[in-house]
Amino acid sequence: MKTNYLKICLVLLSFSLVLFQSSCKKEDSLKFNELSIYIPSGSIAFNIFGSDSVVILEGGTTKNEWIAFPVYITRPVSKDIEISAKIDPSLVRVYDSINKLVNPSPVLNPEAVELANNGNVVIKSGAISSLDSIRVLIKNPALLETGIRDHIIPVVIDFATDNVPISSSRKIMFVKLFGKIISAGITSTVNSMLIKDSIAKNGNDLGGNTTFYFKGTLIDQVSGDQTIQVEPNNGLIENYNSLYKTNCLAFPGNTYQLLKNAVQVPAGTINSKDSITINLDNYNKLEIGKEYLLPLQIKSISGSPQLPAISNQKSLIYISRFILQILIHAMPV
Repeated sequence: MKTNYLKICLVLLSFSLVLFQSSCKKEDSLKFNELSIYIPSGSIAFNIFGSDSVVILEGGTTKNEWIAFPVYITRPVSKDIEISAKIDPSLVRVYDSINKLVNPSPVLNPEAVELANNGNVVIKSGAISSLDSIRVLIKNPALLETGIRDHIIPVVIDFATDNVPISSSRKIMFVKLFGKIISAGITSTVNSMLIKDSIAKNGNDLGGNTTFYFKGTLIDQVSGDQTIQVEPNNGLIENYNSLYKTNCLAFPGNTYQLLKNAVQVPAGTINSKDSITINLDNYNKLEIGKEYLLPLQIKSISGSPQLPAISNQKSLIYISRFILQILIHAMPV
């Protein structure tokens, strides 16, 4: 009798434990079902401006690892939640459709971009946002279409541990890469299209300014130093005369000195600190009543990233001189 009673008690206790465990599981499941993982709100495109943008160049691209966004959870939980994301190029057309774009966005080559850490981030226990961020990196810039068109990179949150649901309306981030062409050029130190100066000649003596300075410049900042080198090119005089209806002659070689032919634009700036320097002398070699022209053009641009020269009219400086007066024509950048 006593044995049967103990058996019944054990059965009832076991049944109670099963009910208790079931109740706990149900409660835990309910708590997780009330959660959701989501990305930041705002514009459908994650707009990155200024120095935080990825710049698509004619021959490459600068890289900025801070094209990133965190992931959120609706409320803190008592355990770490691991989350993963992926890039889905097929969603580019969805972006175009939503925004009713007349000109479609460039097709995204999946080999051109990637996510840091394979798109994995963690929301720590007790936190409501990920400690790190989902970061978009440029893997192969040569596969991005060059020019000024914007690239769209759709990033999708596709997994969370412990079956935490992912928000259906806030699981896609359209990261926009704003395209621009950054190039290098030269400009006058006063940033003027035309600089005038007069030089009076009395025999071989000169009165007035005979030394002139020009800066190296960029359209926008880049992450590396850029060195701009110039050289004279008398082959451009014929085109200049045709365009401006002049009869300029080339300066004889011993009437000018290119004292400094290269300057450096430091990283994160747009103008060189030093100047290209030209000195005019030996005016006894020049004929009175005639006009002389010294075209300077960009010879090379070196640095990282590799930049192209600005279009032709912005990569030249013309120094023109009529006897007894000198005009410096600086084409603007």
